[in-house]
Amino acid sequence: MALADEIVATLSPLRSLRVLTPAPGSVVPAHDCTLDGNLHAIGDRLRVAMRLSDLTEGGAILWSAVMEGEAHSKARLLEDVAARTGANVDHQLLFRAARRATAASQPDSPAADLVMRAVPDLYRLDRDRFMAAGKLLTRAVLRDGEFGMAHAWLALWNVLLVGQGWARNEREAMARAGAAAERAVTLDPRDARALTLAGHVRAFLHRQVAAGLSLHRRALEINPSLPLAWTLSGIALTYGGELNEARRHLRQAQRLLPHDPHGFFAETGLAVVALLLGEHEEAARLAQGVLQMQPRFTATLKVRLSALGHLGRTEEAGPYLTRLLELEPQFTVGRFRAGAPYAKREHLEHFARGLRLAGLP
Repeated sequence: MALADEIVATLSPLRSLRVLTPAPGSVVPAHDCTLDGNLHAIGDRLRVAMRLSDLTEGGAILWSAVMEGEAHSKARLLEDVAARTGANVDHQLLFRAARRATAASQPDSPAADLVMRAVPDLYRLDRDRFMAAGKLLTRAVLRDGEFGMAHAWLALWNVLLVGQGWARNEREAMARAGAAAERAVTLDPRDARALTLAGHVRAFLHRQVAAGLSLHRRALEINPSLPLAWTLSGIALTYGGELNEARRHLRQAQRLLPHDPHGFFAETGLAVVALLLGEHEEAARLAQGVLQMQPRFTATLKVRLSALGHLGRTEEAGPYLTRLLELEPQFTVGRFRAGAPYAKREHLEHFARGLRLAGLP
């Protein structure tokens, strides 16, 4: 019962679902999915097996996991199981909705379906599909201006547009990102995802790191099982120079959702932390791992180049430099210095020096 209570408390803030907890023997209202599990005592350890089933597809398993801990740390284990369950349930239902919206695509689709169709293409970073996703999000906002999540995802789209160097007018894209993020928070001040996206806009685009961290903290208070909030708060802490705390946040994001297909954000953040700490081999290794999964993420290419520059491996850096300039032709060390939001000058200069050593003009 304690575990069930922890999980209900974790799932309740999620905007992607309605949580039902019928009493034993009562009539169960219509629902789409069932979350169940078992807790076993094995010697001095406890093992929890969780399973999320889709009842609309004959009980197909969407997610399952086994988690263990020491019996004497029962409270900590239950909290951990609830947090990881919340992260995975939210993730699975988000992309379940995306698949369904794509399959049922119609010209008059509601705003929520337009958003769900756009979300997967935000993270693939294929330029044509990314631009099409932006059009879907813009249509969603026009179709329902009171739907906060449409504004939140549109804010992230504009952030990535700037970050990838694809914005025709960076100033306008930054303004759109800020306006969309603020609108999302105004419409739903208890939406943790909207809050953390607004925080990222403040920290990354507007260099208001302290203000961004304040929004990230509010997001984590509302939903401490949201990997995106741990990731973006970790990135903001990196900008602020709090590298050890940044590493803790980024690792927590990975722990909550270890197989996140969009985990390249957190892994890139960890590579930046390693770079700024002077752990250049580790930074190069982490960045290489990300690029094997997402070769078009320009932020990772920049970390890899800077690390290789500091290591003196300029020949190895050549192909990565070519790829970066293909994706972002106007990028230079000067543009990096002008746009990077690092609060500590020594961090900015360390990153920039590595880029210069790697051959970036």
